[in-house]
Amino acid sequence: MNKYIDSISNDKSLNLKAFQARALSYKISLQQIKEAFYIVKDAEKKGDFYKLSVKCQDAYDNAFGRFVVENKNKKVEMSLRGNSKKAKSSFSFLLIKLNFDDRVPWTVVFDDKHFEYSFKEKRKKKLMIIENEDNFGNITDSFNSEDIDLSEYNFALGLGNYISDRNFTDFLNSYDNVVCFFDIDTGGLKMFSNLDSKTTTNLEFYFSEKMNSYLHKYGNKINDRQYLEVNRYLKIPKLHCVIKAIKESKKFAEQEIFQH
Repeated sequence: MNKYIDSISNDKSLNLKAFQARALSYKISLQQIKEAFYIVKDAEKKGDFYKLSVKCQDAYDNAFGRFVVENKNKKVEMSLRGNSKKAKSSFSFLLIKLNFDDRVPWTVVFDDKHFEYSFKEKRKKKLMIIENEDNFGNITDSFNSEDIDLSEYNFALGLGNYISDRNFTDFLNSYDNVVCFFDIDTGGLKMFSNLDSKTTTNLEFYFSEKMNSYLHKYGNKINDRQYLEVNRYLKIPKLHCVIKAIKESKKFAEQEIFQH
C-alpha cells in the first residue's frame, strides 16, 4: 500500500484497478476510495492509470491514515500500518545452558546485533548448538562420553533455522569453536550452510560414529530428489563426511533418535 500512498502524495499516476484491489485487501471499500479522493485519468499514459488527490481529509484519514504513520521501531510502524510481518523485530532471544546437566537455561537478549547476558564469568570457549528442544532438554542421552567432552561446552537451543538469525552472528563469533548438532537431513545441512556463510568462528558439523550407526539402522529412507538435493552442499568440505553417510545409507535422521 505504501507505494500507492507515495504516488498520491507526489502527484504521480497509479494503476487504479491494482490500487483498488490492494485497498480491498485491507477492507477499504471502493466507496471509501471515492469519498477520499478526486480520481482523474492520466492522459499521458495508456491503460488504467489515474491521478488521485485528496477530496475529503477526514475520509482519507479514516481509511488511509494508518499507512502514513511513522515510528522509530519499524515493527511497531508496520503493525500500525496493518502488516507487522513486513518488518522484523529488532529483538531476539537465545536460550543457553552453561553446562550439559543444567535443567534451567539462561537467556541472551539481542537488540539488533547488540547482545546482553549475565553469565560472562561462566562462559566457556566452546558452544554447541542443539537443533531441537527434546535433545536440548536432556543433553547427555545423545552422546557417548568417549566421543566428546561435554564439560567443555555451553549449549544453545537452535530451534531449526532460527539460529541463523543475523542478530546472533557476533555472539556466535565470540566463541572459539561452535559445534552444530543438527538433524541429518537437508534442513540440517542448510542450517549449517547458512551459519558457515555468516560466521568467522571455527564451525563444525557434529557427526559421531554413534550417529553414523543410528543413521544406517534407524534413519528414514529418502527418495531420488532428496538424494540429489544433498549435492548442493558438497561445496562445503566440512559437510563431506555426513553427506557421504547420507548417500551410503540413502537415509535421513532426526536428531531425537540419537537419544536412544
